[in-house]
Amino acid sequence: RDLPIVRPDLFGGLRDPGELNGRLRRLGMGYLLLPREKTLSLPFPEDAAFERWFEPVYADPNASVYRLRN
Repeated sequence: RDLPIVRPDLFGGLRDPGELNGRLRRLGMGYLLLPREKTLSLPFPEDAAFERWFEPVYADPNASVYRLRN
């Protein structure tokens, strides 16, 4: 199950990007797909702290894909 995933319920109760990384890893995920639509957003910015846990691998006007870092 190494596929991109978008599930708004995964973001509930998160405090930081490291917690999201751990949550996705426990589900066996290796990537995170984030659409740019306003209805789905992370509870924290996609900044340097975020990129310590998620490596950008693709982006276009509609979405971004990140690989989970170890």
